[in-house]
Amino acid sequence: MNMVDIIGYKLKIIFKNNQELTIERDINISTAPTNYIVNMKVQEKLYTENQNPIGVITSSIVQLDLNSLDRSLVPENLNSPYYGLMDSTAEIEVSVKNIEDGQVGYIDFGRYFVSTWTGTASSANKTRVSIECIDILGILMKMGVPDFNIKRNIQVVDFLNTIKDSINNTVGDKYKFSFNFLSTPNISVLDNNDIEASDVGTLFNTVCQSCLLNMFVDRDMGANGRVIKVLDTTVALGASVGTMADDQDILSASFDKGALVGYTGVKVNYSIYSVNNISNIASVPTLALIPGENSIDNISVNNTIFKITSILIDTDSDSEAVGFTGIKYNRRSVTLKLNNTSSNNINCSINISGQTLNENKLAVIKQSTVDSNELLEVTNSIIPVNNVNNFATKLLDLINKRKDSVVVEGYFDPRILKLNSIIQVNAEDSLYVSGKYRTSEITWTLGAGLRCQVRLVKQ
Repeated sequence: MNMVDIIGYKLKIIFKNNQELTIERDINISTAPTNYIVNMKVQEKLYTENQNPIGVITSSIVQLDLNSLDRSLVPENLNSPYYGLMDSTAEIEVSVKNIEDGQVGYIDFGRYFVSTWTGTASSANKTRVSIECIDILGILMKMGVPDFNIKRNIQVVDFLNTIKDSINNTVGDKYKFSFNFLSTPNISVLDNNDIEASDVGTLFNTVCQSCLLNMFVDRDMGANGRVIKVLDTTVALGASVGTMADDQDILSASFDKGALVGYTGVKVNYSIYSVNNISNIASVPTLALIPGENSIDNISVNNTIFKITSILIDTDSDSEAVGFTGIKYNRRSVTLKLNNTSSNNINCSINISGQTLNENKLAVIKQSTVDSNELLEVTNSIIPVNNVNNFATKLLDLINKRKDSVVVEGYFDPRILKLNSIIQVNAEDSLYVSGKYRTSEITWTLGAGLRCQVRLVKQ
């Protein structure tokens, strides 16, 4: 992989009032502009490492240290034209400037949301500013989970798109997003979408770990309609797009087994669900309906709701004045909307009938060797039972691949080296390894050039 000749950078800051500030500098010029970058790090990730080989969904991150000689970018400066705008409402676009065959160009690293923007209280350095930024996944992960009905035999793509549509209906344009499924997931159907999650990050992570998927953002530059790529980790990725070699561009290389060291098998705890017969699943014995709209929130159900079949409202008077206007139900609660068209309070009781899901827990064990005694234990309660054996096999295969991960440092071409790229690594001298690897994490650091540290997983 040829080293790219990086000669500078360009940083654009977009404030919430649509003001923009562009900071651009060639790194070989000693004269400092009013505002300039001291340190820049871009950390791109398919996932955060943990014991599960799928990892945990995460955000790519940009970290910037700037010098603002006129203190216009110091958030505490009351006289700054950007005062009150230097916060999490701002966005940035970051690019590096390169030259090739005498032609100057820019390589984009994406558009990010500011998460923190801080100045320094140090009297010795009142011009230093630190900014940290995240991508759209970092924003979504903190959001509350929108309401959705529990369903059986739902397509993974349809379920994720349902969540996406619900979120997009409630957020501003700059937070709207779409999914780009790089292939049809091998585990394409959920037996049920009974997922208990308080935030979108937990919801997405449960789906990804249960279906062997990764979600990531690939240097998206869109001002609106951000794109999240969804990757099936079991799909072969084809030919390599570049080569790293000891005698060419690798400065250092090492093995990186991470959190999976010692695991020689997997134990998958899973559930088989059956639908119970129709019965009374919830009741409200006494309730006073005031004139007009009434909302009866979070009526508790003892088991996971599969389907509501009937709602009986029994009133003590003027039953025709009470109308049913809406229902919303989630895993274990129901919210009803009732309208009282009379001018008086009406007492009533409510009985809800329906079907709930019954859960039976089982387990599948897969081992690399007969005497495997270090098992990675995971729970998967949402895929069909006929997929569990294949899921366990694929998970063990991913563990074995992750054990052969390597970390390589060098000056590489960011136009070639991206997340999910297939790279031919020839490191026979340093590590005695050679073969195809997939990029899972890339850290770019801007200094005299663009130095790179990349984690690669054996394919």
